[in-house]
Amino acid sequence: MLGFAGSLHAQQHEFSVHGGGGLSTLHTTTNIGRHSADLSGHFGLGYGYFFHPQWGVATGVEVASYRAKYRLGTFSESYMDMDLDEATFEFRTTASRYEEQRHASMLQVPLMLHFQTVGSNERQFYAAIGGKVGFSLNGKYTGTVTRHNSGYYDYEDYEYTTDRFMGFGEFVDKSSGTLKLGTALFASAELGTKRNLNNRQRFYMGAYLDYGLTSFSGEATPLAAGIKLRFAFGKNAKPQRPLPPPRFY
Repeated sequence: MLGFAGSLHAQQHEFSVHGGGGLSTLHTTTNIGRHSADLSGHFGLGYGYFFHPQWGVATGVEVASYRAKYRLGTFSESYMDMDLDEATFEFRTTASRYEEQRHASMLQVPLMLHFQTVGSNERQFYAAIGGKVGFSLNGKYTGTVTRHNSGYYDYEDYEYTTDRFMGFGEFVDKSSGTLKLGTALFASAELGTKRNLNNRQRFYMGAYLDYGLTSFSGEATPLAAGIKLRFAFGKNAKPQRPLPPPRFY
């Protein structure tokens, strides 16, 4: 009669809490102005199921913020107008130092394929790749711009620049509003190290990238990258005892 060694590893369930931060942006396609990234972060809960010592799948829920800045250079325009005395003049305006800040919050649900090295050392490496679906919680923008207004009278050959009752002078305008955002899909990846604290607790530290594949209703495409920390717990399944060596009767 022959006996065969049993499986050395059993499945493992892992629960975790994580947080991270770095740079993000809400990119829009425009031929003017300049976008720049801003600081942001995320926080969430996770669940992982390891069907093999090195392979598993992970999901969960997280709240993430995305921030971006948009700057526009100086631009000017002019048009003909009439004052209170019905005198015709050219109204001139120059806008400068326009800056807009955008912020959005999302509820995200990831689905990741997880790989990790195994060995006798306390520290291993891990990598994860997959996707996320994001649901908009809120979105808003605030902006400021400096305007320089003046009026040129052709019959006087003179430009008035300080008569504020006529709208001439320097003004700082502020604006705010809501970003109409929808659902977004992401391609996501993580890479880092894993440290086994004991048989029940593990600590992950790595870098992450969330790349928006679809935009929020055509208004903005979210992108984020940074450092992610995760504390995980869940008792490692004990290896099964191998069957005795084969014996022949």
